[in-house]
Amino acid sequence: MAVGRHLAWLAGELWRRRGEFVAALIATAVSAGLYLLMPGWAATLVRSVFPAGETAALAWHLALGLAIFGAASAFTFARVYLMTRLSQRITAAVRLRIFGDILATAPRNLHALRGGELVSSFSNDLQVFQHAMTRVVASLIPAIILVVCFSVAMAWTNWQLFLCAIVLVSPLAWITSRFGRTLHAKAHLSQRRLATLVGRFEETVRGAKELKSYCLEDQSIRQFEALNRDALAVQIERDMMESLHPAAVAMAAALGVSAMLFVSAFMLSRDLISLEDLTAFLVIVGLAYPSLQEGSHSIGQLIQLFAVLERFEVIMGLPREADGTAPPAAAPLRGAIRFDKVRFLHQPGGFAFEDFDLTIPAGQRVAIVGPSGAGKSTLLDLLPRFLAPEAGRVLIDGTDVAAMRLAELRASIGIVFQEPAIFETSLIDNIRLGDPHAPMDRVMEAARSAHVDEFAQRLPGGYDAPVAVRGLNLSLGQRQRIAIARAFLKDPPILMLDEPTSALDTVSEQLVRDAIERVSAGRTTLIVAHRISTVRGVDRIVVLDRGRIVEDGDHKTLFRRDGLYRRLYREQMRDVEPGPAAG
Repeated sequence: MAVGRHLAWLAGELWRRRGEFVAALIATAVSAGLYLLMPGWAATLVRSVFPAGETAALAWHLALGLAIFGAASAFTFARVYLMTRLSQRITAAVRLRIFGDILATAPRNLHALRGGELVSSFSNDLQVFQHAMTRVVASLIPAIILVVCFSVAMAWTNWQLFLCAIVLVSPLAWITSRFGRTLHAKAHLSQRRLATLVGRFEETVRGAKELKSYCLEDQSIRQFEALNRDALAVQIERDMMESLHPAAVAMAAALGVSAMLFVSAFMLSRDLISLEDLTAFLVIVGLAYPSLQEGSHSIGQLIQLFAVLERFEVIMGLPREADGTAPPAAAPLRGAIRFDKVRFLHQPGGFAFEDFDLTIPAGQRVAIVGPSGAGKSTLLDLLPRFLAPEAGRVLIDGTDVAAMRLAELRASIGIVFQEPAIFETSLIDNIRLGDPHAPMDRVMEAARSAHVDEFAQRLPGGYDAPVAVRGLNLSLGQRQRIAIARAFLKDPPILMLDEPTSALDTVSEQLVRDAIERVSAGRTTLIVAHRISTVRGVDRIVVLDRGRIVEDGDHKTLFRRDGLYRRLYREQMRDVEPGPAAG
């Protein structure tokens, strides 16, 4: 059952931090014990102090009451502080776990999630989780403890009135159950609507140029307004249900207390209870009521906490990348690659690798070309296990990559993507990602070899210049050269480049091509190329079409044939004099 599972999770988190939790429970118990002195204090006031009529005795008794109440308030503050700090630490641990789970799963699993799910979970859901966890740990748990303590005190003072109170307050359980089911559904729907809203916002930011170029600003605003209106409506319904629940509880409790006072008056008139016992009992009721009210307010937060946990379980339940068990290679990898009868279906209706075979000797530079949708990038993703074949094997130096430890496998591969990831830190730190422990002279050598030095010296601050989010203050060619510098610094035996020059201008393309020539020297290199003119100098060209190798050879050999390679080449070189002499 989901509720039982979530309660077990909460209990486990509290047990892992039992030192803090026990300290908070002690503060709760001490404050409850001090508050429970108040009924006896009130009974003494009614039984002895008031009848005596002595001012000094009354003053001393009132001072004693203030001291008890002040000490109880101090321990209440300690309880709230300790419980709040505990809830914040649980929230921080959950945030860290979600981040770790995202990194531990395969990229394909992340792409399967809806656009705004991840960002929404890490922002909206975590914000709701933090607020709900604080209320549950700092308010609901102490409220339950205090209500139990006060209930025992009521039963001890007068069990007949206590049974009457139980009967009169029992409708609260039905109210809470009824509201709980509705609020749970509304909380789920609200978070999903917010995730959709965040996803649309992300799409709009990424596609702002396209939207503006087609003059779609007004249409985008109208679509966002509709989504925003739907999200707002659900949030209002959720908040209304959350606010209505304590009000309904308060009304039911007020009716119960009124009925109990009527019963108390009847018992007092029949001498079934003494005035001091009734006074003590009513003081306990007065002490218990705020805790009962606080608990009813927090029940809604507990339900929202459960709803958010169910959304977190989607991320936490993503399958982790399976690590291999093979022992590390005794000698450094040379970089010989073999695809052995690989079968992989990209997606229904798309291309498929069926019994795909390809052997690449160590140190060979191979270009993978073909029309869009041929399977070029997917082929590269199989090597570092971003994707896993459904059948067959991918081998490096004769070892199946599925058996290799991921750290060893990926340490042996340098990758330059078409859109390299650039992070919001300094330029030098972006290069250091290739080897965070490399000495400065190696970092600078990699930067110069990749032509990063050519633009770094012009930046304010040079290599210490801050880089904007996603490297938006750099051109695509500059970002590509940073990625190539990382590969230089990593110094792997295998290098993969996925469309590294497809979106570059002529000058940037020449600089990147020169950097690629340098970084690929002596390494097994796979280059996915859209511009065929950029790969004529490689050792070998493999032409793919819908997951099959249709041609294999060097530029001159393939150009002499009247095949797919020659047709692709001529389509791209219509304005340039073609011919074998160019190769």
